Amino acid sequence: MINLAPPQSAGSVATEGTILAGQGVSYLDIPVDFRRPTTEDFKLFVDEMKQRSAQNVLAHCQVNMRASAFVFLYRVIHENAPVDEAAAKLTGVWIPDRAWKKFIDETLAAHGKKADIF
Repeated sequence: MINLAPPQSAGSVATEGTILAGQGVSYLDIPVDFRRPTTEDFKLFVDEMKQRSAQNVLAHCQVNMRASAFVFLYRVIHENAPVDEAAAKLTGVWIPDRAWKKFIDETLAAHGKKADIF
C-alpha cells in the first residue's frame, strides 16, 4: 500500500503502517503536499510501483485526488495506457485544479507525452 497523504491530513491513522505490517502488507508513506506535488514525489511513487510490478498495489490519500493523479500518470507514462481511458478514471474522481493540471502536464511532457483533457 502506498499512502500519498501527509500524516497530518484530516482523518489519517497514525498507526496505519503498523496495522498493515501486522497483516503482512507492505506500506510506504510518500507525503505529497496537495498544493505542491513534486517530480521527486512522483519518482518515489514510480520506483515503488516498478518494484512491485508483479503485485497488486493500492495507492490512496486523503480523498483520492493525489492517488488518482499519480496512478493516471503512471499508467500513461509507464504502462502506455491510452490517455483517454486513463483520464476517464482520473476525472471520475475529480477534475484537477490549476496546480495539479500544471504538474500533470509538465510530468507528461518530461516523458514525451501530452494530454489535452482538462
